[in-house]
Amino acid sequence: FLQRCDRMLVLLTWHYFSRLWCVYEWAAFLAYHEAKNLRISVETFMRPASRDQYLKAIPNISIQHCKCHDEKDRVLLKQKIVQYYVSEDTFENFAKGTAVAMMAVTVAEIAGRSDFEFETEFFPWIRLAYDIGQNDLANALLQADPVAWRKSAGLEFVVLGSEAGNRRLKFQEKLNEWFDRYLQPVLTSLKLRSVKPEALQVLGKIRSQVSMKPSASLTRKKLVMEQ
Repeated sequence: FLQRCDRMLVLLTWHYFSRLWCVYEWAAFLAYHEAKNLRISVETFMRPASRDQYLKAIPNISIQHCKCHDEKDRVLLKQKIVQYYVSEDTFENFAKGTAVAMMAVTVAEIAGRSDFEFETEFFPWIRLAYDIGQNDLANALLQADPVAWRKSAGLEFVVLGSEAGNRRLKFQEKLNEWFDRYLQPVLTSLKLRSVKPEALQVLGKIRSQVSMKPSASLTRKKLVMEQ
């Protein structure tokens, strides 16, 4: 199922990374797909009072300590992790690093409102990247400047209608440029260190087969034309 999904939207509470199935599916999607195809929704759940819960949850990702409703699931998932990942440690590091990266991307717009918002919303993810030993990731996050992006897009002024949408698009373009230039290479390198080469080859073949398979709508059109 995850192989055939183009995108993934995660409604993310701080409990998400305490469940092994959730962590496995998160990592599996990012092994199959590029990180830009994953989106996180935390607006409803993350507040100043709950931010620390997220910051604590990610370093605690552990195959042994994440929750399973049935312990048989832990045995099954450990077998799959051994099959597809270099080691249990690299699986955990992959999950942690991608989680920090995508959380930072998600809070970037809020962090751009002021230097204070940057310090409270974005900088903790840079510090966490260092804390979990992923210095390359931390350095990539340090290249982000959402405050300057917001100013260049004109978002410090209140506007309405289509102009507001245009300015948000300009901000998003800056964010995408930073992501592609600095963050994506780090995430790609992390994936290559974490997922077994033979597993990546299999995943590449699967993606090729899925992309070449005609959609149901195209198949119906072909049948109509042949008739």
